[in-house]
Amino acid sequence: MSNRRNNRVPISLFSFQDLMLSMIGIFIVISLLLVILINKQVDATVSEAFQNIDTNIISKISLSKTEIKKLESQLDKLSKLDKWKLAEQALDANKHLKDLDLDLVTIRIELEATSKEIDKIIMQSELEGDAGIALELRIRREELQKELDEFRRRKQIIYLISDEEEKIPIVLEFSNNQIVVTSTDQSRTPLSYRNFEDALSYTNSLPNREDYYLLIVLKPSGMQLWNHFKYYVHQLRKSGEEIDFGIDLIAEKQTTSNEFVNSKQE
Repeated sequence: MSNRRNNRVPISLFSFQDLMLSMIGIFIVISLLLVILINKQVDATVSEAFQNIDTNIISKISLSKTEIKKLESQLDKLSKLDKWKLAEQALDANKHLKDLDLDLVTIRIELEATSKEIDKIIMQSELEGDAGIALELRIRREELQKELDEFRRRKQIIYLISDEEEKIPIVLEFSNNQIVVTSTDQSRTPLSYRNFEDALSYTNSLPNREDYYLLIVLKPSGMQLWNHFKYYVHQLRKSGEEIDFGIDLIAEKQTTSNEFVNSKQE
Protein backbone atom coordinates (compact mmCIF):
# COMPACT_ATOMS: atom_id res chain seq x y z
CA MET A 1 0.00 0.00 0.00
CA SER A 2 2.73 2.44 0.94
CA ASN A 3 4.73 1.53 -2.14
CA ARG A 4 1.91 2.60 -4.47
CA ARG A 5 1.73 6.06 -2.93
CA ASN A 6 5.42 6.62 -3.34
CA ASN A 7 5.29 5.69 -7.03
CA ARG A 8 2.96 8.66 -8.05
CA VAL A 9 4.31 11.41 -10.43
CA PRO A 10 4.56 14.94 -8.76
CA ILE A 11 2.47 17.86 -10.18
CA SER A 12 4.39 20.69 -12.07
CA LEU A 13 3.20 24.40 -11.95
CA PHE A 14 5.75 25.89 -14.39
CA SER A 15 3.23 26.11 -17.26
CA PHE A 16 0.75 28.13 -15.15
CA GLN A 17 3.49 30.53 -14.07
CA ASP A 18 4.56 31.05 -17.68
CA LEU A 19 0.98 31.85 -18.62
CA MET A 20 0.64 34.38 -15.78
CA LEU A 21 3.89 36.10 -16.71
CA SER A 22 2.77 36.36 -20.33
CA MET A 23 -0.56 37.94 -19.33
CA ILE A 24 1.17 40.43 -17.02
CA GLY A 25 3.53 41.43 -19.84
CA ILE A 26 0.60 41.99 -22.22
CA PHE A 27 -1.18 44.21 -19.63
CA ILE A 28 1.98 46.27 -19.12
CA VAL A 29 2.35 46.84 -22.89
CA ILE A 30 -1.32 47.85 -23.22
CA SER A 31 -0.99 50.27 -20.26
CA LEU A 32 2.03 51.96 -21.86
CA LEU A 33 0.17 52.35 -25.15
CA LEU A 34 -2.81 53.92 -23.32
CA VAL A 35 -0.53 56.41 -21.48
CA ILE A 36 1.13 57.47 -24.76
CA LEU A 37 -2.26 57.89 -26.46
CA ILE A 38 -3.66 59.99 -23.58
CA ASN A 39 -0.57 62.27 -23.62
CA LYS A 40 -1.01 62.90 -27.35
CA GLN A 41 -4.70 63.77 -26.87
CA VAL A 42 -3.87 66.19 -24.00
CA ASP A 43 -1.21 67.96 -26.12
CA ALA A 44 -3.64 68.28 -29.02
CA THR A 45 -6.36 69.69 -26.74
CA VAL A 46 -4.00 72.28 -25.19
CA SER A 47 -2.70 73.46 -28.57
CA GLU A 48 -6.25 73.75 -29.89
CA ALA A 49 -7.26 75.81 -26.85
CA PHE A 50 -4.37 78.23 -27.45
CA GLN A 51 -5.30 78.55 -31.10
CA ASN A 52 -8.88 79.45 -30.16
CA ILE A 53 -7.86 82.45 -27.96
CA ASP A 54 -9.75 85.56 -29.07
CA THR A 55 -7.52 87.92 -31.06
CA ASN A 56 -9.41 90.88 -29.53
CA ILE A 57 -8.03 89.95 -26.11
CA ILE A 58 -4.48 89.98 -27.49
CA SER A 59 -5.04 93.39 -29.13
CA LYS A 60 -6.51 94.79 -25.90
CA ILE A 61 -3.49 93.56 -23.97
CA SER A 62 -1.16 95.31 -26.45
CA LEU A 63 -3.20 98.52 -26.23
CA SER A 64 -3.03 98.39 -22.44
CA LYS A 65 0.75 98.07 -22.64
CA THR A 66 0.88 101.12 -24.93
CA GLU A 67 -1.23 103.18 -22.51
CA ILE A 68 0.96 102.12 -19.61
CA LYS A 69 4.04 103.32 -21.52
CA LYS A 70 2.34 106.69 -22.19
CA LEU A 71 1.49 107.10 -18.51
CA GLU A 72 5.05 106.21 -17.55
CA SER A 73 6.32 108.87 -19.99
CA GLN A 74 3.97 111.50 -18.51
CA LEU A 75 5.02 110.60 -14.98
CA ASP A 76 8.66 110.91 -16.03
CA LYS A 77 7.96 114.42 -17.38
CA LEU A 78 6.18 115.44 -14.18
CA SER A 79 9.04 114.13 -12.08
CA LYS A 80 11.45 116.34 -14.06
CA LEU A 81 9.29 119.45 -13.56
CA ASP A 82 11.30 122.21 -11.94
CA LYS A 83 9.15 123.24 -8.95
CA TRP A 84 11.61 125.93 -7.91
CA LYS A 85 11.42 127.51 -11.36
CA LEU A 86 7.61 127.61 -11.18
CA ALA A 87 7.80 129.24 -7.76
CA GLU A 88 10.23 131.82 -9.15
CA GLN A 89 7.86 132.54 -12.05
CA ALA A 90 5.00 133.02 -9.60
CA LEU A 91 7.06 135.53 -7.60
CA ASP A 92 7.98 137.39 -10.79
CA ALA A 93 4.31 137.53 -11.80
CA ASN A 94 3.36 138.88 -8.37
CA LYS A 95 6.05 141.55 -8.63
CA HIS A 96 4.82 142.45 -12.10
CA LEU A 97 1.28 142.91 -10.76
CA LYS A 98 2.49 145.17 -7.96
CA ASP A 99 4.46 147.32 -10.42
CA LEU A 100 1.42 147.49 -12.67
CA ASP A 101 -0.78 148.57 -9.78
CA LEU A 102 1.64 151.42 -9.03
CA ASP A 103 1.52 152.44 -12.70
CA LEU A 104 -2.27 152.54 -12.56
CA VAL A 105 -2.14 154.77 -9.49
CA THR A 106 0.18 157.09 -11.40
CA ILE A 107 -2.23 157.15 -14.35
CA ARG A 108 -5.12 157.96 -12.03
CA ILE A 109 -3.20 160.90 -10.55
CA GLU A 110 -2.37 162.16 -14.04
CA LEU A 111 -6.02 161.87 -15.07
CA GLU A 112 -7.12 163.84 -12.06
CA ALA A 113 -4.55 166.54 -12.85
CA THR A 114 -5.74 166.60 -16.48
CA SER A 115 -9.32 166.93 -15.25
CA LYS A 116 -8.42 169.98 -13.25
CA GLU A 117 -6.66 171.54 -16.26
CA ILE A 118 -9.74 170.90 -18.44
CA ASP A 119 -11.97 172.51 -15.83
CA LYS A 120 -9.73 175.59 -15.91
CA ILE A 121 -9.93 175.72 -19.71
CA ILE A 122 -13.73 175.58 -19.58
CA MET A 123 -13.90 178.34 -16.96
CA GLN A 124 -11.46 180.60 -18.85
CA SER A 125 -12.84 180.02 -22.35
CA GLU A 126 -15.30 182.63 -23.68
CA LEU A 127 -15.57 181.35 -27.24
CA GLU A 128 -18.27 178.81 -28.15
CA GLY A 129 -15.86 176.65 -30.19
CA ASP A 130 -13.31 176.43 -27.40
CA ALA A 131 -16.05 175.61 -24.90
CA GLY A 132 -17.33 172.82 -27.15
CA ILE A 133 -13.87 171.35 -27.49
CA ALA A 134 -13.35 171.55 -23.76
CA LEU A 135 -16.72 169.85 -23.16
CA GLU A 136 -15.75 166.99 -25.47
CA LEU A 137 -12.44 166.67 -23.67
CA ARG A 138 -14.22 166.55 -20.35
CA ILE A 139 -16.59 163.84 -21.59
CA ARG A 140 -13.65 161.86 -22.88
CA ARG A 141 -11.90 162.32 -19.58
CA GLU A 142 -14.91 160.92 -17.71
CA GLU A 143 -15.04 157.94 -20.08
CA LEU A 144 -11.36 157.25 -19.45
CA GLN A 145 -11.90 157.59 -15.71
CA LYS A 146 -14.78 155.14 -15.83
CA GLU A 147 -12.73 152.72 -17.92
CA LEU A 148 -9.84 152.98 -15.49
CA ASP A 149 -12.09 152.33 -12.48
CA GLU A 150 -13.55 149.28 -14.18
CA PHE A 151 -10.07 148.17 -15.19
CA ARG A 152 -8.83 148.31 -11.59
CA ARG A 153 -11.72 146.14 -10.40
CA ARG A 154 -10.76 143.32 -12.71
CA LYS A 155 -8.55 140.46 -11.55
CA GLN A 156 -5.90 139.24 -13.94
CA ILE A 157 -5.58 135.53 -14.66
CA ILE A 158 -1.94 134.40 -14.42
CA TYR A 159 -0.93 131.31 -16.38
CA LEU A 160 2.25 129.43 -15.54
CA ILE A 161 3.14 127.28 -18.55
CA SER A 162 5.69 124.51 -18.05
CA ASP A 163 8.76 124.30 -20.27
CA GLU A 164 7.74 120.71 -20.96
CA GLU A 165 4.75 121.88 -23.05
CA GLU A 166 5.15 120.91 -26.70
CA LYS A 167 3.24 123.96 -28.01
CA ILE A 168 2.88 127.60 -26.94
CA PRO A 169 -0.60 128.91 -26.02
CA ILE A 170 -2.08 131.98 -27.72
CA VAL A 171 -4.98 133.36 -25.67
CA LEU A 172 -8.31 134.36 -27.23
CA GLU A 173 -10.48 136.05 -24.60
CA PHE A 174 -14.18 135.95 -25.61
CA SER A 175 -16.37 138.59 -23.98
CA ASN A 176 -19.30 140.79 -25.04
CA ASN A 177 -18.70 140.31 -28.79
CA GLN A 178 -15.03 141.23 -28.36
CA ILE A 179 -11.97 139.02 -28.81
CA VAL A 180 -8.76 139.99 -27.02
CA VAL A 181 -5.73 138.18 -28.44
CA THR A 182 -2.73 138.00 -26.15
CA SER A 183 -0.19 135.53 -24.72
CA THR A 184 0.08 133.85 -21.33
CA ASP A 185 3.46 135.44 -20.60
CA GLN A 186 2.40 138.96 -21.75
CA SER A 187 5.10 138.85 -24.44
CA ARG A 188 2.59 139.99 -27.10
CA THR A 189 0.78 143.31 -27.08
CA PRO A 190 -2.94 142.57 -26.54
CA LEU A 191 -5.11 143.20 -29.61
CA SER A 192 -8.88 143.66 -29.63
CA TYR A 193 -11.05 142.35 -32.48
CA ARG A 194 -14.78 142.81 -33.00
CA ASN A 195 -14.84 140.37 -35.88
CA PHE A 196 -14.30 136.64 -35.28
CA GLU A 197 -12.84 136.01 -38.74
CA ASP A 198 -10.29 138.82 -38.34
CA ALA A 199 -9.08 137.41 -35.03
CA LEU A 200 -8.66 133.91 -36.49
CA SER A 201 -6.94 135.37 -39.55
CA TYR A 202 -4.41 137.07 -37.26
CA THR A 203 -3.66 133.90 -35.27
CA ASN A 204 -3.37 131.82 -38.45
CA SER A 205 -0.85 134.30 -39.88
CA LEU A 206 1.54 133.98 -36.94
CA PRO A 207 5.06 132.79 -37.88
CA ASN A 208 5.58 129.09 -37.10
CA ARG A 209 1.82 128.61 -36.57
CA GLU A 210 2.33 124.89 -35.96
CA ASP A 211 4.20 125.76 -32.74
CA TYR A 212 1.08 127.37 -31.21
CA TYR A 213 -2.29 126.20 -29.96
CA LEU A 214 -5.33 128.35 -29.15
CA LEU A 215 -6.36 128.81 -25.51
CA ILE A 216 -9.99 130.00 -25.49
CA VAL A 217 -10.73 132.01 -22.33
CA LEU A 218 -14.53 132.29 -22.14
CA LYS A 219 -16.53 134.82 -20.14
CA PRO A 220 -20.33 134.52 -19.63
CA SER A 221 -20.90 137.38 -22.08
CA GLY A 222 -18.85 135.68 -24.79
CA MET A 223 -21.17 132.73 -25.54
CA GLN A 224 -22.04 134.06 -29.00
CA LEU A 225 -18.38 134.14 -29.98
CA TRP A 226 -17.95 130.66 -28.51
CA ASN A 227 -20.75 129.39 -30.78
CA HIS A 228 -18.90 130.95 -33.75
CA PHE A 229 -15.74 129.13 -32.72
CA LYS A 230 -17.52 125.76 -32.34
CA TYR A 231 -18.97 126.15 -35.84
CA TYR A 232 -15.50 127.02 -37.16
CA VAL A 233 -14.00 123.86 -35.57
CA HIS A 234 -16.89 121.77 -36.92
CA GLN A 235 -16.29 123.00 -40.47
CA LEU A 236 -12.58 122.25 -40.18
CA ARG A 237 -13.26 118.68 -39.07
CA LYS A 238 -15.74 118.15 -41.89
CA SER A 239 -13.00 119.05 -44.36
CA GLY A 240 -10.60 116.61 -42.67
CA GLU A 241 -8.51 119.23 -40.83
CA GLU A 242 -7.73 119.37 -37.12
CA ILE A 243 -7.06 122.28 -34.75
CA ASP A 244 -5.37 122.23 -31.35
CA PHE A 245 -7.16 124.30 -28.71
CA GLY A 246 -7.98 124.41 -25.02
CA ILE A 247 -10.68 126.23 -23.06
CA ASP A 248 -10.85 128.00 -19.71
CA LEU A 249 -13.92 129.56 -18.05
CA ILE A 250 -13.43 132.79 -16.08
CA ALA A 251 -15.63 135.35 -14.35
CA GLU A 252 -16.76 138.50 -16.15
CA LYS A 253 -14.56 140.82 -14.06
CA GLN A 254 -11.43 138.75 -14.63
CA THR A 255 -9.04 139.37 -17.50
CA THR A 256 -6.06 137.78 -19.21
CA SER A 257 -4.12 141.02 -19.54
CA ASN A 258 -3.66 144.14 -17.42
CA GLU A 259 -2.68 146.23 -20.44
CA PHE A 260 -5.02 148.44 -22.45
CA VAL A 261 -5.62 146.58 -25.69
CA ASN A 262 -5.18 148.08 -29.14
CA SER A 263 -8.39 147.88 -31.13
CA LYS A 264 -8.17 146.37 -34.63
CA GLN A 265 -11.77 147.13 -35.56
CA GLU A 266 -12.09 148.57 -39.08
